[in-house]
Amino acid sequence: MKFTFASFLALSAASVVSAANTIQFTNQDDIPRRIIFTTNPGHRKPADLYVSARSQVTQKVDHGWQGNLYAIPQGAPDKAGMLAEFTFNGFEGQTFFDVSAIVNPYDHNNVKQIWPVKEPDNISGCNPFPCDRAYYAPNDQQTRTTWENDFIVTLGTPDNFRASFVRAPLPVVESSAEEEEEEEEPEVVVKRAAEEKGLPHSFVEGRFEGKRFAPRPATY
Repeated sequence: MKFTFASFLALSAASVVSAANTIQFTNQDDIPRRIIFTTNPGHRKPADLYVSARSQVTQKVDHGWQGNLYAIPQGAPDKAGMLAEFTFNGFEGQTFFDVSAIVNPYDHNNVKQIWPVKEPDNISGCNPFPCDRAYYAPNDQQTRTTWENDFIVTLGTPDNFRASFVRAPLPVVESSAEEEEEEEEPEVVVKRAAEEKGLPHSFVEGRFEGKRFAPRPATY
């Protein structure tokens, strides 16, 4: 068979298209977890993934994959929490990623942070929450970009952080029998926590609305 330069270009293009993107899940504590994927329309949904306590599991995803994922303790009800969101091989071939608290800002124990394997300082997410490197409102500018295709997503709280951020018990406040207990809205909880951390005003602006999918690249 005659191998031409055109054949070489075709094979090279095919290898680029088929190159796998990877997400390595690193479970940092003693809780085994289930990873649940949600995909944007037109993209294949990976099967649920199980990560044992203090272990690592790597998931391959298709070229151009768009979607998000969340983690729950194994055996717990399927309730969306902190999201890890991805658009692989998007605008100009870059990958866009972020950690989003918009769906469930109360989930501080499952998805924590994302970064490219070769860019450990290019981090989205918090450890601990809250911080100014996650989406808390739709108008937050928190999407990260990279040319890399291999990522680490951390789950759970490592021992050193757990020990460093133990909070003192809250004071007991007596209330009359007539008072009704009401759960605060997510906006109120997040705004108060952000203000306590001294985060910028833009961090707590915006509205909470429905489930988000993968981050969208900027339009130029």
